[in-house]
Amino acid sequence: MKKWMDRIFPNSGDGNTQAPSVSPEIGAAGVLVEAAWRDGQYTEVERDIATAAIMKLFLLDNASAARLRQEAEAAQAKASTMMTFAAAARGLPSDKKEALITRLWAIIDSNGSATVPEEHVVRSVIDVLGVPQERGRGLRPAPSVTGKEN
Repeated sequence: MKKWMDRIFPNSGDGNTQAPSVSPEIGAAGVLVEAAWRDGQYTEVERDIATAAIMKLFLLDNASAARLRQEAEAAQAKASTMMTFAAAARGLPSDKKEALITRLWAIIDSNGSATVPEEHVVRSVIDVLGVPQERGRGLRPAPSVTGKEN
């Protein structure tokens, strides 16, 4: 968890790291991948969850969503913070920003309950996207009776 938190809220660093310039779509995919990576591990199941979220967000087939996810993963190797991706996602249309927030909530809730740091990350992304906090909280999917993701 500490490793993940360091990626989201990095220390001051040495100033030599240049943030990658990414498209809004790569930015959104990067935010979703970071959320799936939330526990410091990024398993095949978590990759599938991120890919499914990208499919739903951009209405892509599995292969196209997997390619977008892989591009985001490659950009992450060069990024010092998740907020690089959130800032890039600001370029999305309003409806896509809201869909991204919904998918982000679904990812952090996928293990049954989100931690306070995870919720803080979502609130931070909501701020960066320029969506009012009340609206962003309202985009959180209700818990499912069946236990399946929305």
